Amino acid sequence: CIDYRKLFITYVVNMEHKINNNTRIIISIGSNTEQNKNIRQAKDLLNKYFHDIKYSSSIWTSPIEIKSEQFLNCIGITETTLDLNEITGILKNIEHLCESSHKEHKMGIVKLDLDLLSYGDVKYHTDDWNRPYIHNLLKEFNINF
Repeated sequence: CIDYRKLFITYVVNMEHKINNNTRIIISIGSNTEQNKNIRQAKDLLNKYFHDIKYSSSIWTSPIEIKSEQFLNCIGITETTLDLNEITGILKNIEHLCESSHKEHKMGIVKLDLDLLSYGDVKYHTDDWNRPYIHNLLKEFNINF
């Protein structure tokens, strides 16, 4: 026999936990092709998933380890109840919607690159954390690295 009362209470507790336990995420956003258009489109799509996302200013950087046009970069910071897999899926979906592919990335064409730099206290893309432009963009949010 299913105890629906217990099941409902468990559901409510889990939802309260999810609602009240936001996790801060930092997303890096970059493009080296039609940079302004692609960054703007990425922000529009990110805003649909993360309503309170805040963006740094955008800065131009030279390409690293590829031959290409300059990159336009910024970061987005928000809090979310979504888990790591959901966020990763959203970022990949946005890249796909902007017609950015890994095949093009290998050829030096980066329409859009969205990387999850951190999820809570866990840092990802550790090489990016050592880049001066990331430090400068994080300073806009008074974030120590």
